[in-house]
Amino acid sequence: MDLAKRPIENKRLFLALAIALGFWISSFMVKEVNFWLSMGLAATTLTILSVLWAGLPLTRKDFTWRAIVIGVVSAVIADSSTPETTICGATPAPRNMACRAGDAEARMNRTVLIR
Repeated sequence: MDLAKRPIENKRLFLALAIALGFWISSFMVKEVNFWLSMGLAATTLTILSVLWAGLPLTRKDFTWRAIVIGVVSAVIADSSTPETTICGATPAPRNMACRAGDAEARMNRTVLIR
């Protein structure tokens, strides 16, 4: 059956939304657990529930050598610093490791380039 045509029961949908909301509250409001640990646990939990309830999104025939090569080449040439997130001559200031994600710490150390 096509992925788009697989129905999900309303109770499962609402349960998944409730679990996601619980992780959101835990990560952004309560902040008792490490942010990245909470995000990893949330992603893993919701992925497992999705696979259990709707099945695997891809079949074995979707894994071709062409698709694998495209994926590997894309991963190799992809750059994590896009032009939208970097400024010429600026480097991010060292982060205080005690800070949590989302805390206000948007300082930049500017390097003056003479051209």
